[in-house]
Amino acid sequence: MSAIRITQAEGLGGVNSLNDVKAVQTALNKLLKLISPTKTLVVDGRLCSRPENSQTVTAI
Repeated sequence: MSAIRITQAEGLGGVNSLNDVKAVQTALNKLLKLISPTKTLVVDGRLCSRPENSQTVTAI
């Protein structure tokens, strides 16, 4: 897997900028494809209104 570049911390307590979250979601999806039958993440740059319940945060 190639390196991803994010500008600041993402996830709980992170800055969670749109482009950085999208980069993290895309990278996580590449890894999640290796774990069947895990569903991939929606790459939308969001963590949801309650980040502690976010599928992206869980995957991180």
